[in-house]
Amino acid sequence: MRHKPSRRCHRCAGSRLNSHRVWHFLLFALICVTAAIPSPAQDPAGAVSQPALPAIETPQTSNVKPASLADLSWLQGQWSGAWGPRTATQIWSAPRAGVLIGTLQITENDKTSDVEFFMITQTKTAIEYRLLHFTPSFTAWAPATLFLSNTDSRKFVFQNQSDGQPHQVVLTRTDPDTYTSHWEIVHETGDPLTYDITFHRQKLSAGNVSRR
Repeated sequence: MRHKPSRRCHRCAGSRLNSHRVWHFLLFALICVTAAIPSPAQDPAGAVSQPALPAIETPQTSNVKPASLADLSWLQGQWSGAWGPRTATQIWSAPRAGVLIGTLQITENDKTSDVEFFMITQTKTAIEYRLLHFTPSFTAWAPATLFLSNTDSRKFVFQNQSDGQPHQVVLTRTDPDTYTSHWEIVHETGDPLTYDITFHRQKLSAGNVSRR
């Protein structure tokens, strides 16, 4: 036998229907509000990207001119200096084809005690200071290669990056006709040995200049 719904049951069914409509409306409104809120940007990997920060201006680096062999062209000429009781005579050529050549003779009591040969070369990556010692009988010994590590166009610091000697050579130009050669030799034991020779340019007299 079928049950005949009462009037009260009709009112309950209508109430439940209205409740469903209200919930549907509230859910629709929530979806609309959520869609209106901007979401943070994501990269393809799904990571949330941080908001872009304002760019920070970094100071411009000074355009420092790199050292070249021409900066040592003032060495060209003949120089003489006293090293205790000894006399040091040095001759430098003009820079040519990427090379500046120098010689040194140490004399004492009218005898030659040491002879040295120098080459300052310009490579693609550095300025090299190569030197080779010779005994009075012209036997070569103690070759070394140093690299220009610092300069202010007046002071040139060459460093030895190996275990050879000397450890450091510093050429300091005092004026157009004077410069000091500072050498530092580091031994395995004991304090470093240093010595300085102040060279003065030797100007050729009129009698020493050959006439064409």
